[in-house]
Amino acid sequence: MLHRLTVLSLVTLCFFCTAAQCVEPLVFEKQKVNDFSYEAACAADLNNDGKLDIVCGEYWYEGPSFKSKHKMCELMTEKGYYDDFGVYPMDVDGDGYMDIVSGGWFGETLTWRENPQGRPVEWQVHKIAHVGHIERPCFWDVDADGHVEVIPNLPKGPLLVFQLVRDAAGKGTAVFKRYEISPEFQGHGLGFGDINGDGRNDFILAKGWFEAPAKPFEQAWAWHPDFSLGQASVPILVHDINGDGKNDLIVGMAHNYGLAWWEQGVGGAWTKHDIETAKSQYHEMRLADLDKDGQLDLITGKRYYAHGGKDPGADEPVGLYYYTLRQGRPKCVTIDYGPAGQASGAGIYMWIADVDENGWDDIIAPGKEGLYLFKNQGPAKSDKGFVLLFNGKDLAGWKGDPRLWKVEKGVIVGSTEGTVIEQNSFLSTKKSYGDFILRIKVKLRNHNSGVQFRSEQKPDYVVIGYQADVAEQKYFGMLYEEKKRGKMDYWNALSADEQKAIHGASKQGDWNEYEIMCRADRVKMVLNGYVTCDITDPEGAKRGVIALQLHRGDPMQVRFKDIYIKELKPAN
Repeated sequence: MLHRLTVLSLVTLCFFCTAAQCVEPLVFEKQKVNDFSYEAACAADLNNDGKLDIVCGEYWYEGPSFKSKHKMCELMTEKGYYDDFGVYPMDVDGDGYMDIVSGGWFGETLTWRENPQGRPVEWQVHKIAHVGHIERPCFWDVDADGHVEVIPNLPKGPLLVFQLVRDAAGKGTAVFKRYEISPEFQGHGLGFGDINGDGRNDFILAKGWFEAPAKPFEQAWAWHPDFSLGQASVPILVHDINGDGKNDLIVGMAHNYGLAWWEQGVGGAWTKHDIETAKSQYHEMRLADLDKDGQLDLITGKRYYAHGGKDPGADEPVGLYYYTLRQGRPKCVTIDYGPAGQASGAGIYMWIADVDENGWDDIIAPGKEGLYLFKNQGPAKSDKGFVLLFNGKDLAGWKGDPRLWKVEKGVIVGSTEGTVIEQNSFLSTKKSYGDFILRIKVKLRNHNSGVQFRSEQKPDYVVIGYQADVAEQKYFGMLYEEKKRGKMDYWNALSADEQKAIHGASKQGDWNEYEIMCRADRVKMVLNGYVTCDITDPEGAKRGVIALQLHRGDPMQVRFKDIYIKELKPAN
């Protein structure tokens, strides 16, 4: 009996934007939570079970699997947008359950959603204040009392702060007090951090910054018109990039191309340094120590269709990235990249938290392309312990029909051109393997092939057993069992969309990389960075040869290279 562990939990291996960058990349397990086009998400323990849940749009998703969704409320829709441009967990009414504070452009209103304390009903939505068009609500501790305030970015409105009134015990009273920092229009972009090094956090706008007084809700904030950032990201981040003791700014172009950091000089001088000029719509960004090196990293990405497709680069691929900021030289690592619907950007309000409790911060990335969760698995695994199965020169250590297999420029080439075969034929290792990790690259010209493992050698170059399928059609990425069970039970249990997504991980006509792990009853296959199978199979063989397949039928050709294996100690 097969026990299905994981269905298409997609694992993305980060890669660097330039080959010269040599920091260790992180591995992220990618999970698509929903296809809705909500653009804001956060995480909080909503049902008080000790596990983080995800809030996105009209629903919350119950952790730790996030497969069970619960309706919260109805959202206004306008021109392809849901009117929900930021969500933040806060116990507004002091009942011990996390509520959600939100705000949007079209409704022009800050609201909070009241947690029904675990009851299976929709959440009541309460008005905080009508403030005008909200580009995005922000949440910072303005008066440094340990409690976060609500600050909406109003491009054509004043700079306002809403503070939750608390009782003597520090519990929320469901009442917010309004403070006005400045009556002038904010413009597009808002940040919060200590610009002048006095220990107090200041407000940063697109055309300058407000200096925080000692008593932020009682005294005036001094204005410094030191720069002009354009249609800036929300937030604008404050961080000492070059380690000179003065905080700098990190600014994305929310509705154009570009990402840059602005170096703070002396006497109000600022110098712009481009980080990225070829990608657009850097609307959202965060700072967090993703790689646990003791330094903050920049997490950002594209806000897909930020202006409904009217922004420069709107139809170009979406992407999610993190930048290491060591020694003032930002270096990009790509987490996800590709067409919208297959890859994720950052939306307008993403969230960073260790949702799977493995000690590494994860990324919750919403957007019009869907809601994705990227589970941080830590640094990429090293090549230590791997040995070559193919020496790149000849077929030493392998056996197969000499009419069908040859080595050409460091590549194993299998072809049935000019040779008719009545049954599938295999090039097999002379040695058998039990528990291992196998890495292999394959390029299929046409028809069908596969990588056999833990397979049984039979006469006439035939093997039977597990196969990582290689195909022109929909089975690329499938675990198959040659001349035994065929399509496995786990595959038959997948939906058509799940099967299509697995096949979609392949690169037709190009090199593909498989990583296959076998340990005891577990079989896991990763194709081009995506987990396509992860099952336990007590009935399967526990040892056998590695083999490469040529399929009977139409003349075909397939190529294999970079074949490495790491034998593992037997599992307990």
